[in-house]
Amino acid sequence: MRSSDKLASAFDTIAKEGESSKDEKKQDIHDRIRIQTASQFRGTRPWKVLVEGRSGSGKSDFIATMPEWYIANGVDPDDILILVADLDDGIAPLFEQERTPYDLQDRIEIAVCTNFDDWLDVYEYFLDRLKRWKEDRGVMGTFAIDNLGKMWEWARSSYAEKSYGMTMRDLLLMRRRAALESNKRNLPVFDQMVDYGVINPYHNDPLEQMKLLSNQYFNYVWTAPVKEYDGRLVTQGQWENEFRVDFRVQKYREGEGDDAKFLADLVKFRGQSRGFSRLTNPTFQRFTKAIARIRELEAQERRVKGLTFKKPEVAPELQAIPKPIQSEDLTFETTEVAEVDISLPPEGGAFGDLASDMGPVNPKETQAKIDKQNEEGDLEW
Repeated sequence: MRSSDKLASAFDTIAKEGESSKDEKKQDIHDRIRIQTASQFRGTRPWKVLVEGRSGSGKSDFIATMPEWYIANGVDPDDILILVADLDDGIAPLFEQERTPYDLQDRIEIAVCTNFDDWLDVYEYFLDRLKRWKEDRGVMGTFAIDNLGKMWEWARSSYAEKSYGMTMRDLLLMRRRAALESNKRNLPVFDQMVDYGVINPYHNDPLEQMKLLSNQYFNYVWTAPVKEYDGRLVTQGQWENEFRVDFRVQKYREGEGDDAKFLADLVKFRGQSRGFSRLTNPTFQRFTKAIARIRELEAQERRVKGLTFKKPEVAPELQAIPKPIQSEDLTFETTEVAEVDISLPPEGGAFGDLASDMGPVNPKETQAKIDKQNEEGDLEW
């Protein structure tokens, strides 16, 4: 073979090897990264929820009542896994009150953390458990954190110890003494650019990773306390936390003792244009029912306006959004603002066959129709 032919053959071999390498790389990318059509993402997004409220408003109760939601969605009790990073040592009393039925309490595992290093260790362990659980059982578990305010406090304390060699308390005292010596009212504890340029990623990286990995492996529910400053309620924790969730629920209590009433408002939401207010007895299951009903109501509005396309079939997996509830479970009163007031009937209450004959009506007529049937005695409570 002439040298020119040998050279051409060598180039041809190199080109084929290059194409083969590209094909292998493409296959590797396909195997490593979940690539789906937009329609395949419908109904598969996990729940990403931040629950806010004052002490005693029932934030941790949202986590304790999650087994009820799993059971309602047809999950075998043995396939339920809820992992709780307890940074506040405040969730245990709920199990003594049996907010989680006794026979389901073993489906919730709690790791009590006492500092930021504890949290990081628990975080790595929980991630591994939830990944393997989804791969082995085919069911999404839940990663719960109680509470984010404490996590932010610990992140700054850990940074002070590792960067300044002193506790947060000692650093605060040092800054205060420096302020007094310089006749200033106060001095910032940390430099906005230098210190927080490290503290923020130190705190945020695990939560950002949770946000991404959850799409394949787990739901997550976080709690955060609120405090009043200058007449307004401020959620405790790193300020970007609200952008890492799809839903922000504010829980609160009215009254005391036997007259206490627990309520919730939905103040942030993705995938819909309305929130809700004053949801009674706001367990996780009732929260998901309210979301499903709002989406069904808005689907009816789109049908009226001729904007609805045929919905694809949704695989009945756990991570799918629960099927829309019917009118017998929720009533709505639409308002001019982007909010829907929701009230659930008493336990055992129903709205008869209203759902079956409702059809694609204008939602503003729905409440009127319910009220009319109620006046005529067609609704049983």
